[in-house]
Amino acid sequence: MSGAGWGPPGPPGPGPGYGPPAGYGPPPGYGAPLPGPAPGAVVALVLGVVALVGGMTCLLPILAAPVAWVFGHRAVRFIDRSEAGAYTGRGMAMAGWVLGVVGTVLLVLGIAAAVVLVVLASNGTFDPPEPTPTFDHSPDLGARLLGT
Repeated sequence: MSGAGWGPPGPPGPGPGYGPPAGYGPPPGYGAPLPGPAPGAVVALVLGVVALVGGMTCLLPILAAPVAWVFGHRAVRFIDRSEAGAYTGRGMAMAGWVLGVVGTVLLVLGIAAAVVLVVLASNGTFDPPEPTPTFDHSPDLGARLLGT
């Protein structure tokens, strides 16, 4: 088995992979932590969602709507008055505020409807009508009454 075979191994090739390009340092570390949402923004959103969704199912959670309105309004004002970029969550606060307003309007309409129904029920609007007497207007009624 002589002849055209394998020769001796050649010189070693370049090392495994490439190093960093010249002029670049090590990769940067993590920066400063991002600001969190403003106090009350998450609370307003959660209360607003609970008020509307819960209010449509069992009516009691709709009482949280005015609280969501207040928390959302305060959180939006707090974010607007703080330094730019100091707090996040303005969208959550606005959504909680809007849901609180809608839930409060529905709450007021529901209370007004309940008051109207109670007033109408106390006036007898829903009572069944009294039967009216019926009269027999046949021509022989007089004869029957007189016995002739």
